[in-house]
Amino acid sequence: MSHPIVSTPRQADLLAIPETPFVYWLRPRFFELLRSERRLSDVAEVRQGLATADNDRFVRCFWEVSEIGVVEDGRPVRGRWFWYAKGGRYQKWAGLEWLVLNWANDGEEIKGFVGANGRIASRPQNTDYYFRPGLTYTQMSRGSMGTRLMIDSVFDVKGMSVFAEPVQLPRLAALLSSRASSYLLRVTTQNLEFHAGYVENLPLPAVNTAVLGAIGRLSIGLKRSLVRLDAVERAFDPRLFLQPNGDGERTRLSTVVATLARAEAIAALLHTLEGWNERLVFDAYELHEDDVRAVLDETGTPAGWYPLIAGYDRLPDPPEGVELPDGFAEYFAGLERRELSPEELTALKTRLRKLYEAGPGGKIDEDEEAPTGDDEEDEAVLGARIPIPTETFLEELSQKLEVHPVSVYRLLEELRSEGVFSPPEVRRAMEQWVEVATLLMLGYRWPEQDQQDAEHGPAIDPDLVDEDGVIPLVRCGNHPTAAQRIRTLLERLFGEEGASRAEEEFRRWVGMTRDDWFRRRFFEEHTRRFKQRPIAWHLTSREGRFQALVLYHRLSRDLVQRLRATYAGSLISELQAEREKAKGDQAKVSDLTAGIEDVEEFRRTLERIERGDEPRYRIRCRWKGEDPDGRPGPYAPDLDDGVKVNIRPFQEAGILARPVIKKW
Repeated sequence: MSHPIVSTPRQADLLAIPETPFVYWLRPRFFELLRSERRLSDVAEVRQGLATADNDRFVRCFWEVSEIGVVEDGRPVRGRWFWYAKGGRYQKWAGLEWLVLNWANDGEEIKGFVGANGRIASRPQNTDYYFRPGLTYTQMSRGSMGTRLMIDSVFDVKGMSVFAEPVQLPRLAALLSSRASSYLLRVTTQNLEFHAGYVENLPLPAVNTAVLGAIGRLSIGLKRSLVRLDAVERAFDPRLFLQPNGDGERTRLSTVVATLARAEAIAALLHTLEGWNERLVFDAYELHEDDVRAVLDETGTPAGWYPLIAGYDRLPDPPEGVELPDGFAEYFAGLERRELSPEELTALKTRLRKLYEAGPGGKIDEDEEAPTGDDEEDEAVLGARIPIPTETFLEELSQKLEVHPVSVYRLLEELRSEGVFSPPEVRRAMEQWVEVATLLMLGYRWPEQDQQDAEHGPAIDPDLVDEDGVIPLVRCGNHPTAAQRIRTLLERLFGEEGASRAEEEFRRWVGMTRDDWFRRRFFEEHTRRFKQRPIAWHLTSREGRFQALVLYHRLSRDLVQRLRATYAGSLISELQAEREKAKGDQAKVSDLTAGIEDVEEFRRTLERIERGDEPRYRIRCRWKGEDPDGRPGPYAPDLDDGVKVNIRPFQEAGILARPVIKKW
């Protein structure tokens, strides 16, 4: 009997599969693959990594620590904090590099860490593989396998890693980041977590090593180009955000729009390559059309498989120095192209415009409601359709429209020429532009910035960098405010007229002046972006008459004293002088008196933190064997203890613009 919902596998087929999963519904070709003798373990090793047993103690975001350790020839040679691959969201090819681990003296402190039961609590597994080049992936990614290149890093128990000869890694990245791999792993695992043993048992097809290797290398390179635009990534390059647009326009809007367009062009190339990769891997597994459909029914159609729109099918130029693989031009030329009538094209552009203006994750009227979190969990348990997640806004738009990413990119290019932008994206980019510039002026430097500056020049002029890591948000003597400093930078980049235009653009897209944004929104956005571990701390008096940004990396007792005496002190002197001049204007005198009292109370609070006499104002670091009431004596922060430890006195004292840590 033949029926689409009737399966008649042989018992021998089920028993021949490693771990003998009860996958009776599979098509015959998948049984053949699962019985094959050639496995990933023939060419690679999959290893589970470190379980620290106390991440608060041993793990930091890279922007929290004083210095990142140095690795040479696969061995740590100096330093305390080293890169740490620890799972995270689904992401392919490169990135998610924002964590570091205390591995000083070959992990001596972690290896000797004793739990409450008096026994060693940590599990430093497979240490011989630490710092080797490999591929890491997130074990818990709801059935979506995507590997990322890992270099000079320790890896976590939830950040499984694949090791092979370095020359093999791009090819394996291409294979493992395919829908075919996700599907084969889903049907053999007990749940949707890809443990090491299951991944090592993945059937290995006979593949064209040269082509897949080229796709893997180029995809890794393109994703790195996108990662360089993400401020919480190790490879972030602030120049890409701050440099003026090269098309002759000298406004900040043109700069941020050019940055967004550059990212879309890279994404269009990347998703096209991913589509080619999916096709090659399916062919390597010798899957027939119905077999491929079974995979896509569960994992979703790759964006690069949707049809191109005739007239909107020209590939973006690759980034400088990037060459497309042999055979790619022929593959792209052979993709399906649809001719649209004027009415169809207008309808497509209208829907694209609505989706684009709604922003990433946005909904328009005709979109179906997204499933709830509970529904998604039910799907994961029952094995229903779980699409591979999208990773870029362009890919999301392509999936919703069922149009190839290159055509979506070209249609967006046309819409932008008509003055259509994505307000959420422009707003985010506008805010991040100011945030990045402010962090640079406070004196913060990203991990690869020294090399970037050596190759391309400084991201901002060195004379704009503050000497002591404090930038006031209100007038304090001769210290320029953050808004004034940004204005100076804008004038240097865009000229005086362009700087004025930039201020109007900011007000239009963000909805407030830059000065108001610094006081009301900067810290909230900055704290959210940097994972509740802010680099710049917004300190404020109770009524807001004194406000300043302080660079975490300059945190010290001396800085607290300077903040109290030099900055708050100069503001009090100014307010007192204004009060003297205002004699006779009782309302103004009362207001200035209230302002003086507000700033004086702020100074007294800083002094309490500086002295550390009261437990409320002390640093508490549980792993240093200190008194439960905190570190006695004057304020003495150790930056390597992290933001969570060092920010507590300021949050407890109520002088942060908003709470940062919800649970100590």
